[in-house]
Amino acid sequence: MTRIVAALLAVALCTVFTLAEEEKPPVRFPFGPSQTTLPFEVVQQDGKTAWKIVGKGSVRVEDLVGGLSTANALRVSYSQYASGRLRENLPYVGPDAGVVIPSAELADYSSELLSAAGLTLVGASTGKARVVSTSEAPAYALYVAESDLEKLAASEWVVVRGAPKYASMDVISMVAQSRRRADGSVSFSAQAGSFIITGMAGEIRTMLRLMRDLDQPGAGSEGKLVRVYDIPASVKAADAALVIRALFEEPGQTIQNVEKNIVIMTNRRSDLNVTALPANNRIVVRATAGDHALVQSTIDSMK
Repeated sequence: MTRIVAALLAVALCTVFTLAEEEKPPVRFPFGPSQTTLPFEVVQQDGKTAWKIVGKGSVRVEDLVGGLSTANALRVSYSQYASGRLRENLPYVGPDAGVVIPSAELADYSSELLSAAGLTLVGASTGKARVVSTSEAPAYALYVAESDLEKLAASEWVVVRGAPKYASMDVISMVAQSRRRADGSVSFSAQAGSFIITGMAGEIRTMLRLMRDLDQPGAGSEGKLVRVYDIPASVKAADAALVIRALFEEPGQTIQNVEKNIVIMTNRRSDLNVTALPANNRIVVRATAGDHALVQSTIDSMK
């Protein structure tokens, strides 16, 4: 009887220990000022989490991304390629006195470090970041308007569509080629008078500023633009074309030397080209931006 009681007691104790083990919460390693695997000092700046970088060292991909996730409250996922590189070490260098990376620049700094492993962040500005390879990033890039670029972090991957107003596409493409990077972080394509740029917002901002500096009145082929104008129903397109040519033609002179005799010839010249389209009562005009304004005024006066 004593043996039976002892056996039952042993079974009861084993059950208690087993239940205790099952109820034990999983071990967690939170990031924060006192508990972090980051090699950086986590500090507070203006009430927000910042990192202080001191000296040189290395940080693992998973630790860097985990620290960024906690600091900026990001939900982060990995692509299949990126998930295989979580334990890769990323080198960093900071001044011996230390430098503080503010909260707003943590995503940019993390992207800079991740590039050493061929990785980058996409979507950090949306609160749902994804770690992907640089070659994968264009497929995840955010489509934004050019006016929204200034609001985004320099490291955010975006797609922007635009078109030149005055310059030729050849000139715009030349600027784009000069800003392309070997790592593929900026790509440019042009079709049907418009262009698409994909890459990091900071790089695209610089590229677009260069483009807009060249895309001014007078740029392109002789500084001229082609526009189509509808002519009032009471006026024929051919008659409108004659009126516009007459208004823009100016007398000019050419000097020729014929057998030592100087011959002065008078002719009429125009910096504007007009073609009538009788079928739909329109005209096509090739002129400078300033002349186009005068053409429009002339057509308005025909109504």
